Amino acid sequence: MDLRPTGSDRLLEVKTDCVTFMIKGKRRAYGGAGEKENSILAVKGANVKDILVNGQSTIIDKQDGVTIRQIQISPVFFEQTNYEIIVQSICGNEVSFWHENSLIREKVSAITDDGKLLTGIVNFQNSIGFSEFIIGIEDKGELIVQIEVYPTKVSYKEDYQHMLQDITEEVYAVAIDFIKQTYQNFIIEDNGNTVPAVFFQVLSHFFAKFVQAANKIIAAPHHRLETEYSVLPIHKVKRVDHRAKTWLEKHSEYVQVNNGNVLAKKALTFNKSITYNTLENQFVKYVLMDILVRLKDFKRRYQKIMRKRKHIYLRELLLCRKRLIAW
Repeated sequence: MDLRPTGSDRLLEVKTDCVTFMIKGKRRAYGGAGEKENSILAVKGANVKDILVNGQSTIIDKQDGVTIRQIQISPVFFEQTNYEIIVQSICGNEVSFWHENSLIREKVSAITDDGKLLTGIVNFQNSIGFSEFIIGIEDKGELIVQIEVYPTKVSYKEDYQHMLQDITEEVYAVAIDFIKQTYQNFIIEDNGNTVPAVFFQVLSHFFAKFVQAANKIIAAPHHRLETEYSVLPIHKVKRVDHRAKTWLEKHSEYVQVNNGNVLAKKALTFNKSITYNTLENQFVKYVLMDILVRLKDFKRRYQKIMRKRKHIYLRELLLCRKRLIAW
């Protein structure tokens, strides 16, 4: 069972007209080599009233009524550290919380039956870098907050990036060496063709498993239940929820009292439907489209440098593209 951090403090607080988003935890100083580094905090949402970092308010910029704010601050959030997230409704509507990491997303849940207060203890583990939280009101996006999670032992902006670059160069070197041994007829000296060649070699190796996995996703795509509200004449209303009462209180012109009976001419009703337009499915589509673009680019480069040679791998490339286009 997770324990709430003791001696906690408000590290970040974002307030809108409808919701308050808060992250609490122990304050700590950044002990990396680059102690003067700046972290990026980004906030986007309608009707943002205040943004507080370590209790200090910041200036809010608005474009067409929407707040889009990027702030440079000292590192606040770190790996392997517990933080308490609190999402509270101000306008009385149900709130929702989403994060791409399911381990974080599932930690934050409602502690009241009406869904107006969510809280939970999260830990970013070793997931450093940018982390985005999406707050919704009645299943509609209200606020997006992006924080930057820092490592505790290395300088994130310098040492960590150098480490990634060194690892990437090693991986490319191994892959290119393998291609030189396998594709004897392929000219690999041109650095502009190196990355597409590596990509095609890796894709060819895993393409059968990739197709199998994609088929499973297409056969049973991710979906969610979507609620749509509309105002209809009372004789067409089949289902109502708690929002119907609130709507009638605000639209008394549709309410009549006859012989002590309260009658409504119109009411707010809802309809639930399944939608496949989810972030998960959008990501799958993006991956498939990106692979098609990369294969097209590789085909162009391959045909250019193999003008006077037999296109021994062109058939395999075309089969890959044909299979992707079929989806």
